[in-house]
Amino acid sequence: MPSQQAKALGESLSTTPFTAVYASPLKRALWTGQAVRDAQPEPKPPLTESLLLREQHWGAAEGHSWSWGRKPDLSLEEHFAQGIWPVLHERGQKFPGGESVDDLYVRAMQAVDELVMPHVWKAAREGKTNVHIALASHGLCISELIPALLMKDEKGVHFFKVFRGAYFGMQRLLGQRSARKGDV
Repeated sequence: MPSQQAKALGESLSTTPFTAVYASPLKRALWTGQAVRDAQPEPKPPLTESLLLREQHWGAAEGHSWSWGRKPDLSLEEHFAQGIWPVLHERGQKFPGGESVDDLYVRAMQAVDELVMPHVWKAAREGKTNVHIALASHGLCISELIPALLMKDEKGVHFFKVFRGAYFGMQRLLGQRSARKGDV
């Protein structure tokens, strides 16, 4: 059931005609996508669930409490073996069976290529402007979707593969609404 916050977002975007709404299958994002779609006038855009928009997968650490620090006498693998889940500070680090932030970025690039770019190419072929799609996702995924979108050149090619440091501050400026509402 969509939250009041999701309903308010849907209402605030009700005058923006969306061509499509994509959402993570996880409840909060899915409910947000449903609220955005439900607030649209008829004919309502399709709502498509996509695993590409789900939150970062934590693997073996999923559902466990995190430790802010590491024990200096233990390797990262030894922490994991003891069921200690320290906060990971490097983009390439990941818990067993989980995704690193770099993995998440690769998935975000795939989401842009598979979910967003077909709408861009179609609008370009048909000479259309003001084509909008909505992406309902989660904080960490959104923080990787924004640079994945920004790093497309005019031909739709990612001109940097895994570089996003320059865009870190920009994601705070753009906020979640920009990540959910894509203007073509």
